Amino acid sequence: MLTILTNSIPSCVGAADNNDGTYRIDLLDGTSRLATDTEVLEARRANAIQQIKTLAGEKILARYPLTKQLNMAAMATDLQHRRIIGTFTQTDEAIEVSLQLAWGWILTVRAYSNELEAQAMSNPDLDIAVGWPE
Repeated sequence: MLTILTNSIPSCVGAADNNDGTYRIDLLDGTSRLATDTEVLEARRANAIQQIKTLAGEKILARYPLTKQLNMAAMATDLQHRRIIGTFTQTDEAIEVSLQLAWGWILTVRAYSNELEAQAMSNPDLDIAVGWPE
C-alpha cells in the first residue's frame, strides 16, 4: 500500500501509515501532507488488484509449475506437428485432451481473477480467498 501511494503520487518520495486510517505523503520539496481520500481509495484498489493477480499466479503455478507449463507447450507443438505429418495416434489424442483441460482450468482461474479485479474497483476490501476454481 505504501509503495503504491509513493509510486502513484507525483513528487512523492515516501509514504507512511499513520495507524489511524490516514497516510502521510512525503514530497520531494521536503513537505508532507495527508493523502487524499481519492488517493487512498485508488491505492487500496491497486493493492487489491495486485493481491488478486498474485494469488491467481500462485494458484496456477501450484497446479502447473513453470517447468510443467513449458513441457505442455512443447507437447502441444509436437502434437500439432504429428497431426500435420499424419502420425497422430489415439494416445496423442488423449494427451491433447489433457492439455486442453489444463488450459481450460487456467483460463477459468484467469477469468475469476478478472472478475475479482473488476469487483475490487467498487470494493477493495473484498475477500479474495474464496470462490476460486478447484
